[in-house]
Amino acid sequence: VGFTGADLANLLNEAALLAARKGKHLIGKNDIEEATIKIIVGPQKKGKKRSEHDIKLTAYHEAGHAICTRLLPTQDPVTQISIIQSGRAGGYTLSPPVEDKSYMSKLGMEEEIVSLLGGRVAEAIIFGDISTGASNDIQRATNMARSMVTKYGMSDKLGPIVYGSEHSSDEVFLGRDFNSSRNYSEKTANEIDEEIRSIVDTAYRHAEQLLRDNIDKLHFISEYLQKNEVMDGAQFAAVMDGNPTMEDLDAMVAEKRRISEEENRARAKAEEEARKAGKKPSEKSAGKQPVQKGTVDKFRMNSEDRQLSGTFESNKGRLPMPITGPYVIVGHYGQYAVTKNVRLDNKGIDIRGKEGAKARAVFDGEVSAIFKYNGLSNVLVRHGNYISVYCNLSSVSVAKGSKVKAREEI
Repeated sequence: VGFTGADLANLLNEAALLAARKGKHLIGKNDIEEATIKIIVGPQKKGKKRSEHDIKLTAYHEAGHAICTRLLPTQDPVTQISIIQSGRAGGYTLSPPVEDKSYMSKLGMEEEIVSLLGGRVAEAIIFGDISTGASNDIQRATNMARSMVTKYGMSDKLGPIVYGSEHSSDEVFLGRDFNSSRNYSEKTANEIDEEIRSIVDTAYRHAEQLLRDNIDKLHFISEYLQKNEVMDGAQFAAVMDGNPTMEDLDAMVAEKRRISEEENRARAKAEEEARKAGKKPSEKSAGKQPVQKGTVDKFRMNSEDRQLSGTFESNKGRLPMPITGPYVIVGHYGQYAVTKNVRLDNKGIDIRGKEGAKARAVFDGEVSAIFKYNGLSNVLVRHGNYISVYCNLSSVSVAKGSKVKAREEI
């Protein structure tokens, strides 16, 4: 929820890369979850060493966030808790929205502040001390409380009035003077401060009550995180709804892994059978199969070695060098096909083009290579993250390194 089409494409691209690095044939749910975290939070820093105290503090901090989030009716469900450093965060509690929301209620904002303060409260309860780890949580909670009072008119004491300009948070950085947002008295300013303090203090006490009422679960979740670093949404729900053991949670992970491995083995077997079936027809029978002139007859990607295979009409050629790019366009005499995230090598593609054909560039670009096969030329044109391959040309009017314009003859 909240992702655009481009965001989803980027998410699946990241998930595909993660799955490929693991030698998998299918993108699994865990790959998508890991890719989501990489995009939202940042890349994980698993190799960075931390002290036992820091690990324990982070585990209780994130467990505090998770428990408060779970027990607040307006908050979205927790899908993962982690104490692995990711991006600039020492850990995270992920609770993505389950539906698009156009508005936030007063209760929803108050409970989000409770959730934000859950980490700081857990630290204070367990260690009798607090750390700088909650600095971002406190900043977000304070800003939300301030917006409730000064922007959204949610203070019973101050009423439905906007205090300050709409640019109250950025006037200094955009050249506005310090007085541009002050449209209320010093007395009102003090009342605003008191209301903000009241909202935050009330939320802090609420978070403290929730965690003290569920102190056993706080300890259990923290211990599991210290041992395993990550707890997924299903495991967390099981802890909050019942009294599972550590072994029960480990069994849930093992079952999830088993299902994923079985799906990948089934996919690998199916691909192997398809490859064997594809080699059965003889050259003679294969030659009888009709090929539509000027279009792609076969265009597929082998998910095991991530190479592109294509069959075009007429003479056969091969790329002379490895090529890597997020998008590759294979084109000849006005026809071209597109695939994503592939690596082409000199065995990975069959180029079949119309013998003696002329070609015009599809996009602006620079000629990166020219090579010949059976006396005919093949031209590679790079434009940004794309590569176009123009096949089996009788003559070439460009040179390596030269610039070409769209529709210009190659």
